Amino acid sequence: MKKTILPIALFTIAAILQSCNSSDMNNESGLKEVQSADNQMVKHKQEQLVTKEDSIFQFRKESYEKLSVHEKNVRALKAVLASQKENLKTVYEEKMADIEQQNLILKQRLETFGENGTEAWENFKVEFNNDMEKLGEAVSDLTAMSSNKLSSRRP
Repeated sequence: MKKTILPIALFTIAAILQSCNSSDMNNESGLKEVQSADNQMVKHKQEQLVTKEDSIFQFRKESYEKLSVHEKNVRALKAVLASQKENLKTVYEEKMADIEQQNLILKQRLETFGENGTEAWENFKVEFNNDMEKLGEAVSDLTAMSSNKLSSRRP
């Protein structure tokens, strides 16, 4: 009987050791999968950050270009008004000063926007675009109004 217990005990010990070894292999495989998932998540977050940074850069570039066009239009209008009568110049100079101030405020907002979360960035873009559109309309209205008044004053 002792002879039969010994092989059974050895077999049982071998089976236990084998299952522990198999469990370790499964743990190693699971650990590799978790590390791979972590790496993929980090890579995805980095890609999102790069995409967001590219979006911010592109938006700022386009906005600066629009603001520059507004500045050029105001300068051109000032040049035209320089040769006009004082009462006409005064009215337009006040409106141009207001437009220049709004243009400056938009530039400052664009420069100081902190790169917060994606939702904050999207809200900023919508708000900024609305303000930019209003400014563009003000510049267009001023230019059209001045063209009409200046052309009607000519003999």
